[in-house]
Amino acid sequence: MASLATGISADGSVVVGSTIDDSFNLRAFRWSGGSMSELPGWSGATRNKANAVSADGATTVGATRSDGVERAMVWRSGGAYLIDALTSNVYANRAYGVSGDGMVVVGSSDIAGGGKRAFSYDRTSSTLRDLGVLGGTGNSEAYGISADAGTIVGSSSTSDHVDHAFRYVVATNTMHDLGTLGSNPAVTNSLARAVSADGSVIVGYSQTDSGDDHAFRWNGGVMSDLGVLAGGTYSRANAVSGNGLVVVGEAEDSNGDRQAFRWTQSGGMKSVAQWLAAANVALAAGWTLTKATGASSDGSVVVGAGDNPAGREEAWIARVGGAGNGLMSVSDYVPTLQKAGTMPLTGVDLATLALFGAHHRPLMDSGLSRGTCAWATADLARNDANRSTQEIAEVGACRDLAEGRWRIGASVGTSSAKQDLDYAGQGRFNGQYLYVEADYAPESRAWVASASALYGNWNGSVRRGYLNAGRTDSSSGAPNANALALRARMDWKELLRLGTFGVSPYASYTRIESRLDAYTETGGGFPARFDAQTWRADEVRVGAMAKMPLSYATDLRLNLEAVNRQDRSGPGVSGQVLGLFSFAYAGASMNSSWGRLMAEIDHRLSDKSLFTFSVNTASSGQDATWGISAGYRLAF
Repeated sequence: MASLATGISADGSVVVGSTIDDSFNLRAFRWSGGSMSELPGWSGATRNKANAVSADGATTVGATRSDGVERAMVWRSGGAYLIDALTSNVYANRAYGVSGDGMVVVGSSDIAGGGKRAFSYDRTSSTLRDLGVLGGTGNSEAYGISADAGTIVGSSSTSDHVDHAFRYVVATNTMHDLGTLGSNPAVTNSLARAVSADGSVIVGYSQTDSGDDHAFRWNGGVMSDLGVLAGGTYSRANAVSGNGLVVVGEAEDSNGDRQAFRWTQSGGMKSVAQWLAAANVALAAGWTLTKATGASSDGSVVVGAGDNPAGREEAWIARVGGAGNGLMSVSDYVPTLQKAGTMPLTGVDLATLALFGAHHRPLMDSGLSRGTCAWATADLARNDANRSTQEIAEVGACRDLAEGRWRIGASVGTSSAKQDLDYAGQGRFNGQYLYVEADYAPESRAWVASASALYGNWNGSVRRGYLNAGRTDSSSGAPNANALALRARMDWKELLRLGTFGVSPYASYTRIESRLDAYTETGGGFPARFDAQTWRADEVRVGAMAKMPLSYATDLRLNLEAVNRQDRSGPGVSGQVLGLFSFAYAGASMNSSWGRLMAEIDHRLSDKSLFTFSVNTASSGQDATWGISAGYRLAF
């Protein structure tokens, strides 16, 4: 799929353009908030093109084609509508420009008898106006309008039967000829493409005496030749910054290839690749920036199209200054923001490892006599699905009460997690947690009811990788995370026997809430600010533990369980790419189920001490792909 960006809002937060799908249909898009949305066309349309966006980013204009007829289209506030043609029995027209507030649209309309006329449409008064021509009865087209809606620019035929750039002053309803760069305007053509916010600067291109097109900048009644790239013969200006100081477009280089350019008074015409290189941003092999089509109000952000390393035409956003320097391919960059939405899962994973690793069975099932106990345990787990590794180590103690019917325990632990992210990114979290548990069993010990709580707090370090000009880049932040988990569990002790195995069914319900604090990245070409995120999960586990003595001192335990987790608040993420656009990706509620198998050895070193070792694995789901645990328990 190829894509072309054709317009950008004043602050650089909204980009519009068109894509060509696999069926070669042209589809208009609006890119905002970090996501691209399709702009619908006329009923049955197969070609929808977005040509411009208002300075405030709220209104997009372009054209839609159905049954061979092209119609001017306006998209605003989630809706779309057509603009009538100038002649009632002629329907073809197209919109090329829009004022800063989106209330005035300009373009061209087919007219009766053939030909085209520039038009303006005032949405406030529903007034459609024919802007006329510079001379004779020929054609005219309007391509741009100033943000203040006072100046319209385009191209019109003259009485000499050539086309000249024009400036239309709305206050006086007059069209003015801007002339050409040639010494004889009567035989050379020019065209105005865009105008600054206040109407004082107009850009476009004009034929020179050699017959080649050169980009021009008009200001104060003077049309200035912007020249060409070194070794090239032509250039064309497509857009100008809101302040009129930066001109962008396309030009030929010394190899005869087309290159996107950026022009300033002090620096002259440079290719966008050269502009980036001066800011230490080098394009990866295979990237060619062929056309610049829009610039932000100060010209620090430029959009356009080019050929990516795969050979497809793709829209790009380039910037120098402010929060960072670089070239962004939207399709590559946005998924890295979405992936950051999984960071709160780290707290869920670390809480789960403690609850169902170190504490996968009740304290009353310690394998030691009643009284007072203490323990130390360590766990290691790996989740291949999200490329993360978790570790915990804890020490704790317990005490029996009410003649052994109650056992109360608490532990403190340290835990860490590491998650690999795309483009050599990585998230690391280190911290501590507190665990408490209360168990109750009747004198018969036929069943055990337990309630547990865990609270953890971790310091994080996240390096988010992405492509900048096709090369790996990264931005880093330091968020803090915390999690609160509550679990209720019932165990039925050796409810049945299968040969030498005593089988104890159990069921548990767990609620986990993990929060990642807001943080702002630094470094790299496109750092971002992330809002605070919360992940809530409800989990039910049903299983059975089979215990068999291997010797007087050693027991084997096999544990099989089924798990269902409902993530009530999934990986939603919002924030802002610094200096560019805001983003918000809603978290989807998820419902997943899987199975888990554990094998464990209890070896009594004495009547008062016990060593445990276990291994576990899980099917595709939210648990670790594999895990190991080792612990020491002591009664006194």
